[in-house]
Amino acid sequence: MILTKNKKYEGFSLVEMLLTIAILGIITLLVATTLTTLIKVSLVANNKNQARNDVNFMMELMNRSLGNSNVGDITLYNSNTVRAFNKETMKVEDIQSVGNVYDNPTLLIGTPANEMHVRSYGYNVWSCIGFFKDKDDPTIGYLLKTTNYNMSDPYECFNSERANSYVAVLHSYTVNVVDFSVEYLVVGDDADNMFIINSVVTPVNWPTGFSVPVNKEITRQITVSSQGLTWY
Repeated sequence: MILTKNKKYEGFSLVEMLLTIAILGIITLLVATTLTTLIKVSLVANNKNQARNDVNFMMELMNRSLGNSNVGDITLYNSNTVRAFNKETMKVEDIQSVGNVYDNPTLLIGTPANEMHVRSYGYNVWSCIGFFKDKDDPTIGYLLKTTNYNMSDPYECFNSERANSYVAVLHSYTVNVVDFSVEYLVVGDDADNMFIINSVVTPVNWPTGFSVPVNKEITRQITVSSQGLTWY
């Protein structure tokens, strides 16, 4: 308080003003930090839910495709080192010589594969489901599906030069398929054939500097039985 001859003035001292500014700054910083954390947590939860929904859809599709087919109409191939997916053209392209990848269509027990060709009971349509890396960024993977009628050459199923060829991505582009494989096993006699499907996906968008211990990867594994038909 300042006194003069005729008037009296009241106000803050410099120290009080600086303390007030410091307190307001701390409060503002705490509020901003809290809001940033809440936004990051919300983003992580939404991205994890999207990835979880996508991987569940992928596994359900594999379950139905394999479960509704005869084992004689299922073939597996390892083509992930010779083929890749071009996101710009939406086509699977050869990145090196295919060689004899498609020469042996038999099911090898205990050998994981990235590409599966399957034909459901009573249909002539082959469904081809394959896991391929991005052509320009090998850290990004896609699970793709296409169809082919009366397929004589398994190479042609994902051949981008084939007439009327198309490729569908089985998940959203905000989800990265890190790994995907199908493995064939025989349980008991040859009438009961088991397939083990493994999948690992992650959200593409992830907040930088997010320190909360949340596992980014979502892992799924299912076992599907394909029963052979028996005529009586």
